[in-house]
Amino acid sequence: MSVVPTVLSIAAGICLLAGTIHLFIGLSRRPRDWVHITFALTSLAVAANTLGALAIHTSGSVDAYVVAHKYAFGPAALGFIIGTLWFVAFYTDVTPRRFLLAMTLWITGIVVLQVVLPYGILFAEFSGLRQITMPWGEQFVVGQTTTHPWRWIVDLYFLFLFAFLVYATYRQYRRGDRKRARLLGLAILVLFLTNVFDALVDIGQVNSIYIVELGYLSVVIIMSVRLYSEIIQTETELGQYRGTLETLVQERTAELETANDQLANEMAERLGVEQALRRSESAARALINAPPDSAFLLDAEGIILDLNEIAADRRELSLQQARGRYAFDLFGPQIGEARRAKFDEAIATKHPVRWQDRRAAFVFDNTFYPILDEQGQVTRVAAFATDITERVRFEEALQRSVEELAGLNAIARAVTDVTELPSALAQ
Repeated sequence: MSVVPTVLSIAAGICLLAGTIHLFIGLSRRPRDWVHITFALTSLAVAANTLGALAIHTSGSVDAYVVAHKYAFGPAALGFIIGTLWFVAFYTDVTPRRFLLAMTLWITGIVVLQVVLPYGILFAEFSGLRQITMPWGEQFVVGQTTTHPWRWIVDLYFLFLFAFLVYATYRQYRRGDRKRARLLGLAILVLFLTNVFDALVDIGQVNSIYIVELGYLSVVIIMSVRLYSEIIQTETELGQYRGTLETLVQERTAELETANDQLANEMAERLGVEQALRRSESAARALINAPPDSAFLLDAEGIILDLNEIAADRRELSLQQARGRYAFDLFGPQIGEARRAKFDEAIATKHPVRWQDRRAAFVFDNTFYPILDEQGQVTRVAAFATDITERVRFEEALQRSVEELAGLNAIARAVTDVTELPSALAQ
């Protein structure tokens, strides 16, 4: 089995798979996640570029070599370079629009020249193909070329490109996002070194095949590790939020139990209806032990990062269908707008916001808990919704019973204090 074709085919497959996954993630989120979208487009372009590199080194003639080289450094390279430029801009949040548009138009012009010129913009002429032998014995071809006098346009572009990539990474590092900046810096270093290596191959200083495609494969792996670590971090945070939810439920249960005990003592002392009170307490405990709260974990834009099964069942969705959706689209316009207002209030004040609302015949006790990062900025919001309909109805009925019993108690005192029956009746 040939090593190089196998490796390049696997690299193209990995980039194609990564591009498909990230494109789905980016397009399914609201608002669109341009970090994932641009990374996906870059990965797909690199998959095409990798197949072009394989065609270059296995060409049987100069004409086939030129066609493959124009494709690899033409449309495929256009997508790869533009994708890398915009991906780093969105990933680091450094987006000088005019500069990015100028760089995009610049590389587009270079690719047009690459396609139009007889041998592309890198080479003035081809004198033939030379065989190169890899250390393990495989043989491939590389063009014997003369450098085009306009090649400096390409080299200058890449100088500006890598200068921007380094600058954007530096800005990200200075803002305190150092772990992500270090990983991105490592990826940029790999891309830079492989581009320099391929340039040396072009001018005949290195007797090898092109390796920039393998360089980008390492970038895909590096960024995948980063995304995986972010998923782990999100799961850890969700575990903490669930612990907080359990603590809140226990606290609320204890408060209700205390209130019920006090009410039971008062009613037993006045009217001797301990048995009725026990039935009320049993009903209250049944309400307390009802299904747990709905729980959502949202990002600062209101996108659902995770949720529990109770929340998914109430919205008639599966966990997979709910994740990545805009949370306030799951409710009617009026409820959605009201909850969005409370969500914005929690982010603005950086303090929990608690309120109750009604939906049809149901009453919900809702809370938004903002979660701050090291810089004090809200990055996540934990949302809880408890169906307290039965509890509200019970409390209202209980209040009516207390008022009725208070009236009976007043009558009993009047009868006890007045000794003559006519006076008692009048009283």
